[in-house]
Amino acid sequence: MPRRRSGVVVGKDFKPPNGSPYADWCYLVVDLSDQELISVRITKNHVEKTVLGDRVEFTQPRKPDKAVRWLRHV
Repeated sequence: MPRRRSGVVVGKDFKPPNGSPYADWCYLVVDLSDQELISVRITKNHVEKTVLGDRVEFTQPRKPDKAVRWLRHV
């Protein structure tokens, strides 16, 4: 079962593979409450809604190249 995580957005990074749409490959760098930084891929509909400093809660996908299915601004 995927783990629910929460933290503060400290960065946004776009890493599309060649020929892929830019917005489909946005990664958030999230500072978790235990001072651990992780990078999670988000879906296109969350790219414009999420900015630096937002506190977010999400379910971490099992594979790093998969997008987060559930993301909520806290």
